[in-house]
Amino acid sequence: MADFGTQRILRELLDFGNHDGLAMQIHHEDSNIRKIKAILVGTPNTPLCLWPLPEYPEAPPKVTLRTTNNGRVRFGPNLYASGKVCLSILGTWQARPGDPDGWSAIQGIESTLISIQSLFNEDPFYLEPGFEDIRSSDPTWEQSSARKYAMKIAHENIRLTVIAPLHNALHGNADDLGPFAEFYKQRFLWYRENYIATINKYRDNPECQGPFAVTRFEMTGNAMSGRWDWNGLKDKLEALENDLITEINGWPTAGLNPVGHDLYIAHTMKEKFLDLKERMADRTLGTCNLALVDENPFVWQLTYLGQSDSMLSDGVFNVKIYLSNHFPRVQPRVFVTTPIFHARVSGGGHQAMAYLPVQSDDMADHLQGIINVLEEANPPPYNPLMVVNTEAARLCWESSDNQREYRRRVRRSAQESSELL
Repeated sequence: MADFGTQRILRELLDFGNHDGLAMQIHHEDSNIRKIKAILVGTPNTPLCLWPLPEYPEAPPKVTLRTTNNGRVRFGPNLYASGKVCLSILGTWQARPGDPDGWSAIQGIESTLISIQSLFNEDPFYLEPGFEDIRSSDPTWEQSSARKYAMKIAHENIRLTVIAPLHNALHGNADDLGPFAEFYKQRFLWYRENYIATINKYRDNPECQGPFAVTRFEMTGNAMSGRWDWNGLKDKLEALENDLITEINGWPTAGLNPVGHDLYIAHTMKEKFLDLKERMADRTLGTCNLALVDENPFVWQLTYLGQSDSMLSDGVFNVKIYLSNHFPRVQPRVFVTTPIFHARVSGGGHQAMAYLPVQSDDMADHLQGIINVLEEANPPPYNPLMVVNTEAARLCWESSDNQREYRRRVRRSAQESSELL
C-alpha cells in the first residue's frame, strides 16, 4: 500500500506542474515527498502543511493550518487556532453517519486543497454547523455578528497573511517561508491595491473600533481576539511597499556586481536579451521593441504600439522588466511606466502588471505573457485572481454601462501615453 501511495503522490505532484499557479502552489521536501506545503490564494492566503499518510489514498491526508499566529487566531469556523482543519473530506468532521461528502480514494491532494479553499468565504459566520439556516430571535443581532466576524477576518487576513509573511520575506528569515517567499513578494505587487481598498472600506466604520467582538461559537483557546487597527495596517503596507520597491531597484546594481558562481549571469542575460530582441522584431513586425535600460542586462524595456483594431489603438506603452541575478528562482517584476487603465495593471504610482508566462523559466514566455495582457479582449475574461486594479474591475464587469466607461478610460489612457512621446 505504501508503494502504491507513493506512486500516486508522485503522479499528483507531476500534475501540479501543469497548473498556472494562480489559485494554489505546493512544494514538497526533497527528502520526503509525503511532507507537502501548500499556499492557497483567497481570503486569506493560507499556507498549509499536508501529509499523505502511509495509508493514502485509502485514507485522507493529514492537514495542519500554519497561519494561526502561534495558535492565537482562528480564521473561520472550520479553521481552528490549533491548526485543525474541520472538513468531512478529511474525516475531521462528520455531519451525520455515513456522510457522503467524506473521503474516498478517488479524492486527491488537489481536491483536498480545493475543498479547503472553499472555506475562504465572504460570510464565514454561516459556515459554522447549524448556522446555515439560523433564525435568531433577534435578526439584527445575527446580521451584526456575521458582519463583524467577516470584517474581523478581513482585518487579520491583511495583518497575518499579507503583512507578516512579507515582512519576514524582506527583513526576517525568508527560509521560514520555504519556497513561498518570492510568491508573497510578487503577489503583494499584484494585490496591494485590493488590500488598501479593503482598509479604506472599513477603517471609518463605527463597528471597527476597540476590541474585536467574539462570536457565539468562539471559545477560549480557539477564538480570534485583538483590536481594530486599520490605520496601522495601512501604514505597514505602505512601508513594506517602499521596502519592496527599494529591493527591486537594487537588482540592476546587484546583477552587475556578482560574486562566486554568479559571475557569468550578466553575460548570459545579455545574450538572452540580444536573441529575444532579434526574434521579437521578426515576429511582431515592428509593433514591439525590446531595449536595455542604461545598457543593463537586468532591466529590460518593452515598448508596445497599440494595434489599430484595439482600444489601445495609437497608444505607445513602455513596460519595464526588472530581472534578478537569481532568475528564474526569482521571477521578474513588471511595471507599466506610461499611463494605462487596465484591469490587469494596478493603479497607484507603480502600475504593476499581472500576467502569466507559459513557462516561468523562459524569458520568451514572460515577454509573450506581457504582450498577451496588452492584446487581450476588452473587457478581458473575468478572473478574480488576476484583478489588480479595483476601479478598472468595477467598471469592467459590473454592467454594460460601466463597460462603456471602462473602454473610454482605456482609450483615453492610450491617447495620454502617445502624447508623452
